[in-house]
Amino acid sequence: MQKVFPTCFAVLIAVKLCLFSSTPRLKADDGQFLNFVIYNLPPEYFADIPLEERSSFLRILSKSPKDKRLDYQNKYLHWYSDGGSISASSQLRVKLFPRKLTGYYRDANLPYVFVHMPKPFADGSVPADDQSFVLEWKKGKWEDVTEKILPKSLDRKLHLRPERQFFGIRAYEYDVIGLGKPYKIREKEKSLYVWQDYRFREKRLLPLNSRYEAPFDPAKLTKMALAPEEDQRELTEMIIHAGIVKDERFRYLLASKELNAVPVLAMALAFYRHAIDQEETAVDFIVRKVAKEGRGDTNSLWIMSYFDEWDKTIEAYDKYSGGDGAAGEASYVWMVTRKALYPEKFREWKAERKKEKD
Repeated sequence: MQKVFPTCFAVLIAVKLCLFSSTPRLKADDGQFLNFVIYNLPPEYFADIPLEERSSFLRILSKSPKDKRLDYQNKYLHWYSDGGSISASSQLRVKLFPRKLTGYYRDANLPYVFVHMPKPFADGSVPADDQSFVLEWKKGKWEDVTEKILPKSLDRKLHLRPERQFFGIRAYEYDVIGLGKPYKIREKEKSLYVWQDYRFREKRLLPLNSRYEAPFDPAKLTKMALAPEEDQRELTEMIIHAGIVKDERFRYLLASKELNAVPVLAMALAFYRHAIDQEETAVDFIVRKVAKEGRGDTNSLWIMSYFDEWDKTIEAYDKYSGGDGAAGEASYVWMVTRKALYPEKFREWKAERKKEKD
């Protein structure tokens, strides 16, 4: 009997270890859970890629550090149906949306997994509402929590693109060409669905043309302005955002010699000055910058798009915008920004422009 007890005890320990290993304690701030998703997500939620092909799938994505389709830093995965020797039934986008908790997560608090499989592209059929899902790994199995997480206002037939660097998704419209013919996507963002811990909520797209589309954070701008050399791009966007919401607490930045010595920050401050005081010299300043930088994907044209001024800036836009590639994209963003921020004035300007052409 004395020999039996240790043997039984050892078996019991082994069984416990097996049980616990089947529900791993996964860490959300590294690639472990994303790999777990790749290896374990059921094929119907993973572009029908068989489980036995997942190792090969991961090897293909991990061959080169330049391959950004698998992005551990941003917890993001993108795969095209013709992306290699893997038999995928459609394009695939996966994005993890972590909760606010940090460190080692238990099952109930692991990130939600957003999956989008835009299958209508392949055969031209009418878009279905079974191409976007939110899944949760809970108590050792996958649970479909799509209805709980996605807002009722979201048209599930839309093409959805999870943002790589931002906790949100963008929705794109389908444009019907005709019955029995393929649908095409209008490259026009309808709205932004922002992740808020346990669900998405719909939000009007604030066209900052960046990944920083969260509500304005005055404390963050105050801190960033003390160390402008750390991230000039984000500081530029924060100053622009302060002007958009007309937060007058940052007037003191206008006198900063350090900030005005940096060209892009000086232009952002000019926008802020015009936004809170309607100062005409700020418009003249940005117009001169646009003339100097010329046509293209320039900081001056980008920042000028935020100005609520419709004479000098429009004249500069007509003269220096347009073209192919980056220049054409910058011009498109310019128009989208004006329309989103100042819809009534934009309609008036378009009507006036139409009269001039007629």
